[in-house]
Amino acid sequence: IMLPQFMVPSLPDQSVDFWINTISFSEMEFFTITEYLQQIERTGRCYLYHENLAVEPGYKGFPTCVFPVPDSFRLMHTGVTGWRGFDAYAPGHTYLEHLYIRKERLKLGDQS
Repeated sequence: IMLPQFMVPSLPDQSVDFWINTISFSEMEFFTITEYLQQIERTGRCYLYHENLAVEPGYKGFPTCVFPVPDSFRLMHTGVTGWRGFDAYAPGHTYLEHLYIRKERLKLGDQS
């Protein structure tokens, strides 16, 4: 389901199986990134995938290394995105992809 950002607070707790964010967290204000990640922690039941800006000097935006990812999620994978123009060969900036799983899901054996 896709819905506008103002509807996110109305989602029930742990009602979202898979949160996806591509190339937008890095361009938000830090307060907004933090709010989204708090909402994802509250509503996310299984996975969080995001693809955002790597550390690049002089490029406006927040790199993924400063995102306040909730402690309730564990990083399963990180790497340079494979999308041409955003990958390691892109001039001026590179994007990283990250896949997290809710730690509770690991205890249940849900690693797929």
